[in-house]
Amino acid sequence: SKVGKYLLGKTLGEGWNSKVKIAIDTETNKQYAMKIMYTDDAKDQEDFDLRLFLILMSNEVQRLQKLPTHPNIIQLVDYNWEAKLVQKSGIEKDVLTVVLELAKGGDLFNYIFAINKGFSEPIARYYFIQLINAIEFMHNNNVVHRDLKLENLLLDDNYNLKIADFGLSTTVESSYGGGVMYTRVGTERYMPPEMLEKNAYIGICADLFAAGVILFVLVMGMMPTHKSAESNDYL
Repeated sequence: SKVGKYLLGKTLGEGWNSKVKIAIDTETNKQYAMKIMYTDDAKDQEDFDLRLFLILMSNEVQRLQKLPTHPNIIQLVDYNWEAKLVQKSGIEKDVLTVVLELAKGGDLFNYIFAINKGFSEPIARYYFIQLINAIEFMHNNNVVHRDLKLENLLLDDNYNLKIADFGLSTTVESSYGGGVMYTRVGTERYMPPEMLEKNAYIGICADLFAAGVILFVLVMGMMPTHKSAESNDYL
């Protein structure tokens, strides 16, 4: 199958009427990761909110366009809201596509799951330093991620960390990315108590809380708690 100049390879992941596939640029022979949303199929499903998915994809593109290049943040390569996927049979499907840097090393969650324990202290420190550097860079550019978790921390060919999945990220107007927010988004086990309690929260603080949870998992190999609360012993 092909989408424009990209030849599609194996599937890296699947979701609601969407897939992430390896995409080979036929002009340069470079490999990328392509997020593909099948809009033809989605139109036939009453329970599928196509507009929401489009908002998330569009949001990710806007944030990555805003951010300057950083070695620990996944890079946007290309996108197309009116693409055609041409199957081997010649059948065409309407799709939305976002092309990203390919992180061949997978995500940190799978490594922790595979060894069923935490990393050694030097390895945990190595990845946490890269994570904090990338978070500081995002915040200095007035972007907060709001869904930092092990599944969104990918590794490249050299096993360097790459923050990915900016669909729930947002921008803030303050000078250090810490504006007050009210929208409860993200993954519960990485949320600070104020988000879980549906109170106002500071974007930068939510990212830093999630980073603390990630550090705990990197070292201990397990989550600190099912849900955060002010009374939790670990928090």
